[in-house]
Amino acid sequence: MSLPIRLATPCLTRYNPHQSMRENPSESAAASPGLRDRFRELLLRVRGRHFTPHHVIALYFNTVGLASRLNYPRYRWLTCWKPPLRLHLGCGPVYIPGWINIDGLLVWKTDVFLDIRAGLPFPNNSVEGIYTCHTLEHFEIGPMLGILREMHRVLIPGGGFRIVVPNLERAIDAYIALRAADQQHTAADGHAVRYADGRDIPCPSRHGHFESRGARFNWDTLCDNQHPVMFDFTFLSELLQTAGAWTDVQQTAALRSIFMTDKDLHVAEGGRIDYINDSLVVEGRKAETSHVPGT
Repeated sequence: MSLPIRLATPCLTRYNPHQSMRENPSESAAASPGLRDRFRELLLRVRGRHFTPHHVIALYFNTVGLASRLNYPRYRWLTCWKPPLRLHLGCGPVYIPGWINIDGLLVWKTDVFLDIRAGLPFPNNSVEGIYTCHTLEHFEIGPMLGILREMHRVLIPGGGFRIVVPNLERAIDAYIALRAADQQHTAADGHAVRYADGRDIPCPSRHGHFESRGARFNWDTLCDNQHPVMFDFTFLSELLQTAGAWTDVQQTAALRSIFMTDKDLHVAEGGRIDYINDSLVVEGRKAETSHVPGT
């Protein structure tokens, strides 16, 4: 089973206090800021430049992550949310003020500590916008479609979504460029450069150190077996249409949006513009008259 992760995100940030979006804020189920910081530092020391092993992620989400699902009833029926509601799914270290930031990992400060495979704990037609960046690729097709259907359910008619995922077409183009130039490095492959300071990243597998074009393509697309699914625009569009009725579905770029404000975009993407532009960025709106296929 594929599991969502944020342990592998290299651009780690420190805890940033913020005002809760809940009208009656209660103590979060997540760890305290000090404990989160220590946990992050420990992970970085243990992991180094490798992605966290899949079995470690599986263990986490089959224990702590599973327990996070117990929060769903509290968030769904016992929490009064202040409109307008805007959701940031799989927030990781990027906190967007004014949005409801959701993640299933204890190391991040969240408004909602929840494994989103449990569903989105909000009423039908109650959310104005949804943003998710490099999260969906960590799910297999079944759970991913469940999340997309939940996004469709909670969005108001005309509500917008912005999905950022790895770009399969970009990775293929980079592989072809590397082959044509007979290069054994990532200079032509910006998508493989994942660290905020622009350091070149080799392919540090726990089973060896590989430098070939094929190794880099696998590392770039699968991230040491953390990505079960890769997307181009046609495939993501097809998944979206399977999950519900949408309008204005289009491919866009960093800091350009049909519904997010410039301020929110700069918080979400301003520090990683090249990373976002090397990704597949898709936006759209829930159709005014919506019908979920198969229902």
